[in-house]
Amino acid sequence: DLVRAVVAERRSLLATLYILAIAVTLTSALMYYAEGAAQPEKLPSIAHAIYWSLITLTTVGYGDISPVTNIGQMLATITALLGVSTVALITGIVASSFANQVARRRMIFEEELKIAYADGVLSEDEREILDQLSTKFDLSDEEVRHMRNRVIEQRLRREHGQ
Repeated sequence: DLVRAVVAERRSLLATLYILAIAVTLTSALMYYAEGAAQPEKLPSIAHAIYWSLITLTTVGYGDISPVTNIGQMLATITALLGVSTVALITGIVASSFANQVARRRMIFEEELKIAYADGVLSEDEREILDQLSTKFDLSDEEVRHMRNRVIEQRLRREHGQ
């Protein structure tokens, strides 16, 4: 399910990673210019600043390179906030897609229930198909029972003209 969710949202995730790459590039260059002169042994190049940016954006923050200038500290704060925002964005995208996958499965199962209960009788073949689907979709007995009751109730309402 998780893989399907990621694959389904690959464009959104790639766009987010693109934004992350821009953030790394921008914050690395800015940090090098803000801190390079103050800490030439820790930030001798933009490449070293890229390491700092990735560590800060991913919220790991090893602490081996810490800004000492006011501008560097302000930039580090902004970079950390960008990192938290990026993680939240990626998490939201995947969680939303995962929820959609689960909802789609439930909808498919409920449609199969409607078809099976259309005549008011559940045959052995229909029961077997529904059991296979509930297992395949990893639906709990309680979820299946709830959906079945709702489908039966809807069918009875239609029959009685309500």
